[in-house]
Amino acid sequence: MRTKNGTILFHAPLDYLAWTEQIASAFAAIDRMAGSLSGVSGKELWFAGGVSPKARQNIERAGWKIYHNVESRFLPSDWCTSKDVAECDRALKYAEQ
Repeated sequence: MRTKNGTILFHAPLDYLAWTEQIASAFAAIDRMAGSLSGVSGKELWFAGGVSPKARQNIERAGWKIYHNVESRFLPSDWCTSKDVAECDRALKYAEQ
């Protein structure tokens, strides 16, 4: 997915990401793909759960911004007290990007 401002957003529905040889290989492929696209202004990985310190270090070293435990952000009753969906979107600041 790409935001309006050109940020590549990759969502991984994982409970926890540990850095293994297989994950390193898969991440390298994702990073190469993102690097081959034109007009990319940023790279973000959104994880449903947590990320190990080693995974975070390697991913951030490659220029990616990490968001973890993001599933709760998609459930307004868990993170946004407003009944107005647009207001909750603005709270995430992704509506304007």
